[in-house]
Amino acid sequence: MTSSAAVADPIAALARRGVIDETDVAALRRDVFADGVIDREEAEAVFRLERACAERHESWNAFYVDALTDYFVWRREPRGYIDESAADFLLDNIGHRGRLDGPTEFELLLNVVHWAESAPERLKDACIDAVRTSVVDPAGAVYGRERRPGVIDPVDVEIVRRIVYARSLDGSITVTRREADMVVDLHDATRDADNAETWPDLFAKVVACHLLFPRGAPALPDADTVRRREAWMAERRGFGALLGAVGKAVARGDIDFRGAWQELDPFGAEARRRVAEREVAAEAEAARREGVDEAEAEWLVARLADDPRAVQRLPVRALLMFLRREARFIAPALEPVLDQAGI
Repeated sequence: MTSSAAVADPIAALARRGVIDETDVAALRRDVFADGVIDREEAEAVFRLERACAERHESWNAFYVDALTDYFVWRREPRGYIDESAADFLLDNIGHRGRLDGPTEFELLLNVVHWAESAPERLKDACIDAVRTSVVDPAGAVYGRERRPGVIDPVDVEIVRRIVYARSLDGSITVTRREADMVVDLHDATRDADNAETWPDLFAKVVACHLLFPRGAPALPDADTVRRREAWMAERRGFGALLGAVGKAVARGDIDFRGAWQELDPFGAEARRRVAEREVAAEAEAARREGVDEAEAEWLVARLADDPRAVQRLPVRALLMFLRREARFIAPALEPVLDQAGI
């Protein structure tokens, strides 16, 4: 493990100089952070260098993003879970007054949101706001400042895809109402623009996933819950000790042996039965809900209402065709829109 002095001395020297060249980045990787950014003190040192050095070689950006993503997502315990304290630490160091400082900070935030299994929603909100600002007002954006204003470019499509489908390591395709609204907002702001060819497909899939798979955001445990579970696992008694404790209780007449054995479920039969029942119930509920209900139809109609040419636009037509083909049912409120589109 790198000592505090071994980190502090070269960091202080670079900060005083105010310049990070390619040789400095190589030395940081090789000598100072050879074992990665392993704790908060070292993460603070990396943030401090970013602020102190106005002149930085392009290789610094990759080091900054890689090292801090590694720290926030995989070095902290429990791994993959960003708690509120870590979220505060991250946001305090990559932005001021609610705005991100620059493209490298945005890339770091995007990486953390994409790779973390669980993180406060405000981290994703910050990414969403950065994309919206970049598209609508590039002059004030943290990325794409020389881009065409009011146009969704291919890079925007890929960034939106990464944000919306973050936390998808479990195969989840859940899209929240806020995410669906963000995508529709981008469509509204660029409806007559020469958007990327990949935009209509992403628009249709994101909004359709929100409408057809409305189970809510994945119920992932937060960091504190995971820590408690891990502590319990570390302290639990072995299976033999548990059986011995049950045997002693039965011998004393404290519990019924048959009931105790069934409750213990040593071979997992009862647990498997319960899991199977839950899966069947979940599938039945999914089948019942994988359609567009009245409230969802009213939301979509309201979002399209201010555009008289909405059904003629490719993203909306792609969405409506997808819903007609895949939805198990469609509420009557949406039928006039489908009829108008000839779908």
